[in-house]
Amino acid sequence: MPAHLDVIQRLHSQHPPTSGNLESCLQFELLVLMELTLVFQFEQWGLLKAEGENVLPYHGINVKVGRICQPDGALAKLLTDIPTTNAPIWTAEDPIDPNRWVPFVVDGNPPPVDPPPLDLTPVLERLTRLEGLLITLEGMLHGDRETVREWGNRNEALYRDLAARTDELKTLIKAGRSGSVRVFSGGSLTITPQP
Repeated sequence: MPAHLDVIQRLHSQHPPTSGNLESCLQFELLVLMELTLVFQFEQWGLLKAEGENVLPYHGINVKVGRICQPDGALAKLLTDIPTTNAPIWTAEDPIDPNRWVPFVVDGNPPPVDPPPLDLTPVLERLTRLEGLLITLEGMLHGDRETVREWGNRNEALYRDLAARTDELKTLIKAGRSGSVRVFSGGSLTITPQP
């Protein structure tokens, strides 16, 4: 169980309950619950349903003044020797039956007990679109690699062909003859001297 003695002491120094006044102790307890609800909302602190000594009605339910609890039955004592001393304390006590938990009501409405659900639909839709784009890009890159590889093979074949026919080209150039060199799509090379 989390401990919040610092909250109790701070609020007690600012708003101490009046000695001998049980209603003042309940007001202090409600102030503590307001703080805990605002700062530690999902701890779900509430009041303890009870009968007997130091009990006051809260929204039609009798609650034990000076004790707060959680839905799982965790129980904490906030004030000592109620309603006379009312010193601040945070003491974990033996767990109680969870059915005795009474939710703290803020502005007439109990605070939410569960975090609001997250709608991940837009995120999932965007991830799906991004995954599709990634697959498309991978396909394009694979295709580009094949094209680059094919052109590299063609250029290599042309280079080998030109290297092998260097003497033929030198003879044409020395003789001052003109000619044409044609490269075909398959990577073949033809040298045609002009008459």
